[in-house]
Amino acid sequence: MRFLCLALALHGATGPPPWSGVDWPAGVVRATGLGAPDLKASSAAQARLAAEKAAELDAWRNLLSVVKDIRLTSEQKVGERIGDSHEARARVEALLRNFRVAKKRYVSDAGVALEVEIPLSALSDALVQSTVAESRKAGSGKYSVVVVDASAQRPPPALLPRLRDT
Repeated sequence: MRFLCLALALHGATGPPPWSGVDWPAGVVRATGLGAPDLKASSAAQARLAAEKAAELDAWRNLLSVVKDIRLTSEQKVGERIGDSHEARARVEALLRNFRVAKKRYVSDAGVALEVEIPLSALSDALVQSTVAESRKAGSGKYSVVVVDASAQRPPPALLPRLRDT
């Protein structure tokens, strides 16, 4: 029994943080940021403010990392898309800078832990807008919308799925 408890405790300690990743049913991307206090600060308030700024930067980096791993289509991830397009990268980075702080925790050593999130709908809108803008620059034609009910098919989650005629 002791071995089982130790194994569960070790697995929990080495596993991914519970508050990072994509929550498809809720439609949000979540990440955690941790900030250590500035030990050279002249006051506790300055140390805490520095810890909050560090946590925000860490949360932004972690959010970007999670977003880069989201699948757009079966062949492409967001990271590949924003690597190919400057406009898509600018739109996604601007969206990520406007994350929502869902929870802020202060640690006893004056550190800060932030749990942040962005809506998936805003991410897909940013990527679609950059695609449309690039297509217009290239001089392609008009756009139309097709709605397909694929709820019985159980396709894997993707932001911009494609339909293929087989």
